[in-house]
Amino acid sequence: RLGRETLLLLLKKEEAEAGVRLGVVLLVVLLRAWLRNTMTFLQLLIINKAGGLIYNQNLAASAPKLSSNDWLRIGSTFHSIHAITRQIAPVASSGIEKIETESFKLQCFQTLTGLKIVLSAAAGQVQPTLDVVLRQIYELYADYVLKNPFYELDMPIRCELFTIKVTQLIDGYASGDSGGSGGSKGGHHHLGKR
Repeated sequence: RLGRETLLLLLKKEEAEAGVRLGVVLLVVLLRAWLRNTMTFLQLLIINKAGGLIYNQNLAASAPKLSSNDWLRIGSTFHSIHAITRQIAPVASSGIEKIETESFKLQCFQTLTGLKIVLSAAAGQVQPTLDVVLRQIYELYADYVLKNPFYELDMPIRCELFTIKVTQLIDGYASGDSGGSGGSKGGHHHLGKR
């Protein structure tokens, strides 16, 4: 037969253990919610105004592996469909901006000069918006490609620092840094190293 104090101690111990279990369950639920709200970026394409693919990069290990010819076909096909949608839209349109499917999202940012920056991401995730990331990539393009004295406009992009900065930006989002880490704001640019 257990005394009143012993029963109270056992009850407090059970409550404490239940609290720990509840805390662990709550932590798992919060982590799952956080993971759902982080974006898995898949691929980046940059297409010049003539429809030529001038840059492509896989951004995640889960991105489909494509050959060079596949990349070129996708770039020119997207450019063609983008142009067709501008012409057949019942109202004035700038072309395709977003495509959403069950498995991925694709969004295009077109500059005033006709350059198209296309980013794909896994579906079902909401943060950050692709529009925000596309604009950050455009800033990186302006800073590290257009300001490169060796880059010729509309030619394939072979600027290592641009690739590094895009990777840092995407890795920043993957690690939960909502602003990414490769943006040009606040950073110092060294002209000799571009």
